[in-house]
Amino acid sequence: MRLFRGLSRISLSQKFGFSERYISDVETGVRFPSLRFCLACAGEFGANPNWVKSKYASEAIYRYSDRIRKRLDVDD
Repeated sequence: MRLFRGLSRISLSQKFGFSERYISDVETGVRFPSLRFCLACAGEFGANPNWVKSKYASEAIYRYSDRIRKRLDVDD
C-alpha cells in the first residue's frame, strides 16, 4: 500500500512517529507491528479499524501461544 500510494518509509516515519528502521522491520517481517502502528496504517490507508484490531488480536494470540508452546517444548 505504501508503495502504491508513492509514500516513502521516511514520510511514514515522520507522519506516524515511528523510526524508518521500525517500518522497514515491519515490512520485511523482522518485527511484529504494534497495535498503534497497525491503527495508524488503517487510518492512512482507509482500512476499518475494528477489522484491524480483530486481525491483530488473532495474530498476537497465535504468536504468543506458539512462543509458549516452544518454551514449554509442547507439540500440538
